[in-house]
Amino acid sequence: MKKLLYNRCLRCNRKLKSLKAQQRGYGEHCWKEHLKEKQEKNSLFSISVLSNSK
Repeated sequence: MKKLLYNRCLRCNRKLKSLKAQQRGYGEHCWKEHLKEKQEKNSLFSISVLSNSK
């Protein structure tokens, strides 16, 4: 099965150069930002669930 390769970053739309970036769909900087945002979102969700379970 062929793996999907992206030509442009899903976040900033810049051209992706490395194979690794093309496979994940994000350039190096945007990938770090994406992971940071994902982590923040998960921690906010955890806080919300904990505060609603009282």
